[in-house]
Amino acid sequence: MPLLDAAGIRAGYGDTEIIHGVDMRVDAGEVVTIIGPNGSGKSTMMKAIVGIVQASSGEIWFDGRRIDGLGADRRIPLGLCYVPQTDNVFPTLTITENLEMGGFLRSDRLDGRIREMFELFPDLAGKRNAKAGSLSGGQRQMMAVARALMLEPKLLLLDEPTAGLSPLLMETVFGMVRDINATGVAILMVEHNAKKALAISHRGYVLAVGEVRMENTGPELANDPQVGRLYLGSE
Repeated sequence: MPLLDAAGIRAGYGDTEIIHGVDMRVDAGEVVTIIGPNGSGKSTMMKAIVGIVQASSGEIWFDGRRIDGLGADRRIPLGLCYVPQTDNVFPTLTITENLEMGGFLRSDRLDGRIREMFELFPDLAGKRNAKAGSLSGGQRQMMAVARALMLEPKLLLLDEPTAGLSPLLMETVFGMVRDINATGVAILMVEHNAKKALAISHRGYVLAVGEVRMENTGPELANDPQVGRLYLGSE
């Protein structure tokens, strides 16, 4: 049984439907990347899964439980965490305070989990008392992901984690994705740097005009001439 199984999802904003009957799954321990042109519905699909946007039809099952009728506040405690592209940290709070905010739903002490986050993200450990607003772009993404991991999610959703970053910082973020996945956390990612994202993904989906056009392993999609020509900027 897939960890996440979304079937026939239709969703949008107001009277405008953005995604039209999308099927998507993520198995336990997988990295899955969604690629496609701007406006294809990638972020809308992510928001429909986490409950920020309510699906108008279709079913979403997570860890054996149907969740499409639940609000985002009831989906997160089940093991879903979402890191948006922007506004993903509290800039006036310190790194430690951001982590404490990330763990607010936990009933146990946070010290141990915060220590684990500093071990996973050593770049943040030396800045634990710095304000999050003072961090570089790459460090801010690490901060946002570390805060999401405070709840020990089963599935982490990342929306454009390398947007606006330099090539060196992009590599750092993709390395972070690999390291997190190695701990057993499944990851569903929307990413504009499609070639590199697919290279570290078990599977991928191509969305266009709100519909799934292709699904395959990450390497197969990355090496598919049609995908390269239409979506990866290849000749």
